Amino acid sequence: WEVFIVDARHHPLGTCALSWILRAPRDIPLTDVMKRDQTLIPVGMDQEEVALRFQKYALISAAVVDDAGRLVGQITVDDVVHIIQEEASEDILRLSGAGEGDINEPILMTVRARLIWLVVNLGTAMLAASVVGLFEGTIARFAMLAALMGIVSGMGGNAGTQTLAVVVRALATNQL
Repeated sequence: WEVFIVDARHHPLGTCALSWILRAPRDIPLTDVMKRDQTLIPVGMDQEEVALRFQKYALISAAVVDDAGRLVGQITVDDVVHIIQEEASEDILRLSGAGEGDINEPILMTVRARLIWLVVNLGTAMLAASVVGLFEGTIARFAMLAALMGIVSGMGGNAGTQTLAVVVRALATNQL
């Protein structure tokens, strides 16, 4: 998509669209028509930060430079799509407590990874049940309260799930 123009020391000077190079007259120097402003990606930059730069600057490709500022490669938008998919999957699996989410993982490892979350969930359910037990007399007098308990807990769970989804998305898109 783009050709990176470098100096004798392999430091990026700018970019030029490959389509323009193929159509342009041969007597025009690339240094006269190249786009000088460019986003350089340090070779050690975290892949999530690379994806955020591509999103922020609407990049199609970017030059990757080493510590000395020399061009060592390029990263393209299709590379970034893979990064985004990997990071999103990793974030969702961590959030849910599902570990790596590998379907072929041995059963013992799967149980170990998820047991903590299940025990915490059991503990909160027991806490909720004990609160209901405190109001047993009131519930006995007003039978309608027993029917409403399921509705209230279901609505609370729904609201919590929706809030969690919005917050996770905001974190993933770097809005929060």
